[in-house]
Amino acid sequence: MQHSSKSTVKIFVRTLPLIFLFSFSVSGQDYRGQNITLMNLSGQDLSAAQFDSSTIFSDGMQGANLSGTNANLSNIDFSNVGGGYGG
Repeated sequence: MQHSSKSTVKIFVRTLPLIFLFSFSVSGQDYRGQNITLMNLSGQDLSAAQFDSSTIFSDGMQGANLSGTNANLSNIDFSNVGGGYGG
């Protein structure tokens, strides 16, 4: 039985969102050097997520919501970031 290129493309298009979601959930928890000011991460398991002093948590007006995430920020020296918010 031969598969047409159209059926192969249809299968790929159907599985692409699953591949994207899997790769995001595996690699999407490195927030070092990223601006997460407007992110609402509440309720997500961030116990293994990576943050450092280059992560921007707030712009001074708004900040990332990390409520209920188990995010570990204990190794970050917030005295090294501008005003405590990376600015």
